[in-house]
Amino acid sequence: GYILERQIVDENYDSLAAVLLSKPFYQSINGATLEHEPAKKVMLHLAAAMTELAIQPKVKKTTNEIDDVLAKLEAYVHKNLDEALPAKDYDTLNEALKASNGQRIPFEEMVANWSSKEHLKLIDVADLQLRINLIHDLKDLKWALNEGPTGIGRARYSLLIDASLKEMVPYPWSSFTTPVLVNSSGSSFAMFEGLIQGCIRHTIDNIKIIRRAQLVAQKKYNPSVHDRELAVLDWESLTSSERTLVMPILLVVSKENAESNKKLLKLLNQPWPIKIMILDEAVNNIDSGAADLANSQTQLMPLIAQQKAIILKSSLADKEHLYHGLYAGLNSENASLFWLLAPRANAHHTPWQKWPKLNALAFNTRAFTHLYFNPFKKENMLSSTIEIENNPLSKRDWKGIDLTYEEKGEQKLIDYKLTWADWAYTQYNWRNE
Repeated sequence: GYILERQIVDENYDSLAAVLLSKPFYQSINGATLEHEPAKKVMLHLAAAMTELAIQPKVKKTTNEIDDVLAKLEAYVHKNLDEALPAKDYDTLNEALKASNGQRIPFEEMVANWSSKEHLKLIDVADLQLRINLIHDLKDLKWALNEGPTGIGRARYSLLIDASLKEMVPYPWSSFTTPVLVNSSGSSFAMFEGLIQGCIRHTIDNIKIIRRAQLVAQKKYNPSVHDRELAVLDWESLTSSERTLVMPILLVVSKENAESNKKLLKLLNQPWPIKIMILDEAVNNIDSGAADLANSQTQLMPLIAQQKAIILKSSLADKEHLYHGLYAGLNSENASLFWLLAPRANAHHTPWQKWPKLNALAFNTRAFTHLYFNPFKKENMLSSTIEIENNPLSKRDWKGIDLTYEEKGEQKLIDYKLTWADWAYTQYNWRNE
């Protein structure tokens, strides 16, 4: 509501924390947290809450549109039935009522008795039946969106979790409130492509109902023309507003599986509302540490070159950057990729409860840099759509911090430069190098 919106836009308040003030958003994922995997659970929780934030207004808007069309259709039905009855001469109606001997009788029986004594106006039965059928279909659709069998309406989104992250799923570690599919074998990207096409097809069936009802309500419906148009309705034929009705499926995959899968490029080249979240532990192997660091700066360039998807690379080190990137990508009718840092606590020489500090360390040592790319912004040059300005001190070699130490019982400060070596030193597999 209003309070939530005010907190989100408040510069002095954490936007992500504000989103979680909403009970439905906070409860998007429930359950305990594995000690060595808190970051992955937190990032998935935030993404789920942000998806609820992005989709709920669209569901409300669709419900309002359905209500408007319902009101017009019902008003027309009532008007036609009213006009079919005599407006002035009630003598024959009085005779039909006397025949009932003062008893309560069904309305249709009264009309039958009435019509046997007077010719009532003709009614276009086919047109009336079409409107009544559309009224029933719209009410069923509204019920499915807002109530459904569970009482809370249709799920705002669903999840496809890659086999590489299946340890996040077992109860009680994760209690999901939306449909979840764990791909235990095969390519998650291939499965995801089939799921999103099925979701689009189901949404188009609902859009056909709304479109036909709007045409009928506006008295513009021509079966010979519009039935054929509706029959071949596809993704390319939908309006921008209609495309946002597709409930997103969020593919959650590890960095290792995403990097080695060529179908990622193919998927993000599609015009569909594809949403992919890659969880990156940023744990580097000793033999490939330098290569990993170099690749972390260039691995997104092929995706950027396609200019078909919003791309966010972010972490909890900059919560506002993470919030705005997630919100823009989840609200878009186009494809979006979210590359998020989720440091594995048991890979670092630090108490697992302090894992949030690893986000800032990775960010400040440039082990995990931030990036936001939106190809749908109206800019003359590709470079103008790439935002990397929020990364620390890009014009300096390394970030400096005041490091406190004690010498002969006296507290002293030195200007210490954080480098990638500080990030590597926190990892167990680098401690002895």
